[in-house]
Amino acid sequence: MQPVRRYLCLRNMLMQSISLVHACAALVIDGIHSLAVTATPHFFGLLTPMSTQRSIRTVILNGSLARPSKTRSLLDALHAQLHTQLPLETLHIDLVDLFEDIGTCLWREQLPERAMRALQAIETADFLIVGAPVFRGSVPGLFKHLFDLLDTPAMADKPVLLAATGGSQRHALVIEHQLRPLLSFFQTLTLPVGVYASAEDFQDGRLHSAAVDARIALAVQTTVPVLQALASAKELMPV
Repeated sequence: MQPVRRYLCLRNMLMQSISLVHACAALVIDGIHSLAVTATPHFFGLLTPMSTQRSIRTVILNGSLARPSKTRSLLDALHAQLHTQLPLETLHIDLVDLFEDIGTCLWREQLPERAMRALQAIETADFLIVGAPVFRGSVPGLFKHLFDLLDTPAMADKPVLLAATGGSQRHALVIEHQLRPLLSFFQTLTLPVGVYASAEDFQDGRLHSAAVDARIALAVQTTVPVLQALASAKELMPV
């Protein structure tokens, strides 16, 4: 009789546990339904029409010192694809326009007004698209100097999409070896897919490569959900 009694006891305990699980599940489902009805427009930004959300303040930083610039063409292609899916309010900053201002200043306090406005735009942006060319195995020194002048805490948690150009595929890892570590120092959120293009990917200064186009599409695919969540979070913040 002892085994039978033990079996019946365990059976009763199991049935009670199943009943408790069912009750908890019902409560969770009811809670989710109430949340979906009352809070979906705010908490689930992916379901909210993007036209009802605020614009995402975006800065495109082109670290090239050339004009025209292949890096600028690549950044413009990235921006164009993102802009079809997101409400971006965009400011372009070309390093070539600031080299006289930044190159003669060792400290932020020495910067003229135009350069200071550029730094403040980067620091207050919701989202950055950052690109730089590779020359003799590295990004331009003035590009790095610009980051030396930025306010480090202001950059924390900012999503950043990275891009680079170079003379050949030998430099394709510059994003992982130089750009990502640099932006990670500032505790930014560097998005997982960067885009690199070499000289052979351009024709007459314009991007002309199916492989790079596919890489851009992948970068956009991974970036859009992050920025949609950002836009939704901004909607929840009190003005």
